[in-house]
Amino acid sequence: MRSALLVALVALGASAVWAGELEQLRNENAQLRSRVQELERENARLRGDATHGLSAALEQRATAAVAVAPGETPGTTSISTEASRLEGIGGGKSRHWITWRAERTAGGGRPDAAALVIDTSASGSTYRGVSTLRLVVDGTPVDCPVADYRTEIASIGRDGAGRIQSEHLTATVPAAVLDRLAGASDVSGTLGPTTFHLTPEQLAQARAFVQRLGA
Repeated sequence: MRSALLVALVALGASAVWAGELEQLRNENAQLRSRVQELERENARLRGDATHGLSAALEQRATAAVAVAPGETPGTTSISTEASRLEGIGGGKSRHWITWRAERTAGGGRPDAAALVIDTSASGSTYRGVSTLRLVVDGTPVDCPVADYRTEIASIGRDGAGRIQSEHLTATVPAAVLDRLAGASDVSGTLGPTTFHLTPEQLAQARAFVQRLGA
């Protein structure tokens, strides 16, 4: 009888210890889950701060890339961006850059359109006869007429025997399209056989350019 009672007491003691350890483990798990959730919230906040910081720096650089100077016509103001190299141009040795340009009148009114200038190097005569630059703004295509085309040939090499031909095209972009560009998240273009995609930096420059036109 005494042995049975002793066994029962030992069993009860072991159960109490096990229950205590189980409760402690549960508390520790709850603390760990709480800590993990806290760390996840902190990581999300840090990612948001980093994204915001990068975006702010991008917009700041884009604003600095827009220049304002006296225009060719007395009393006008010329607004332009720095030349920016286009990416996604496939094949060959040719390189392409874009520049946004516009002139405000003496009264400070906003222009009806802006010029998108594409300068090339070593493109030969790829764009001779091209009459339209197609922009696709957030999935919507817009055709902009080519208003000017020029070409130039430069000598290269020590003896000047080599020749390199470059091209310069200017497309007219209406104000309504500029406003859409200012709020766009995706812009691509097609010029003759060439397609390109504007980078986030180039989109930021376009936004800064449009904002300066409206100032």
